[in-house]
Amino acid sequence: MEHMIPNAALSRKRGKGEGDFLACRKCNSHKSNMDYVIGVISKSQSANSNLVVDSLTRASTQTDGREKRFLDMMRTAVCKPDGNIHLEIPIHADDLISYMRYLGMGQYFKIHKRPFNPERYVMHLEFINKQVTQTFQASYQDTHYSNPFLDIQENPHAEVIGDGEVIIWYKKDAYLFLFHHYVGFLIDIKKRCRRHTARAEQKEAYIRKHFRYGKLN
Repeated sequence: MEHMIPNAALSRKRGKGEGDFLACRKCNSHKSNMDYVIGVISKSQSANSNLVVDSLTRASTQTDGREKRFLDMMRTAVCKPDGNIHLEIPIHADDLISYMRYLGMGQYFKIHKRPFNPERYVMHLEFINKQVTQTFQASYQDTHYSNPFLDIQENPHAEVIGDGEVIIWYKKDAYLFLFHHYVGFLIDIKKRCRRHTARAEQKEAYIRKHFRYGKLN
């Protein structure tokens, strides 16, 4: 059994069955290597300042070797004129792509009750950073006078985990994962054909090109 949404991304343990799906041991082990990193990064983008400080403090004071990447991340901090602090994300592009594929395969299995078949389908992958989600939030609130992240939790196509700390929205084979509202993974599964394959390759090439030193430009 694989935990598609890791406890590391939540401030409390998941409820039984939340975000679970069957996975082979090899896939489970590989994904677990990134769960902790994704968990810390998503918490560090939260609107809850106490959670941000606590998660970064815990991650940077570990003594098991995992602290180095977060210490390096905090050394890249730059305060922007708008008051936001920009940090380089300590993940290699290929690791990010691999992680999104695992999320896509897990959600596909949950919906269809069968494994994802890469010979028949391809994934279009997009990483959404806080700058994008904050801009969307401001625009949505100006138009609808409500919080988009609370509204989406009421959507019948949404699964809410950890009291809204993670939201999975899905419609047919388009999936949106929101971690702490501001870190997003958009995965769109398409039937394999020349056009869809080329588009999938373009999207992954974009991530590899722009996700330099852990920073999506």
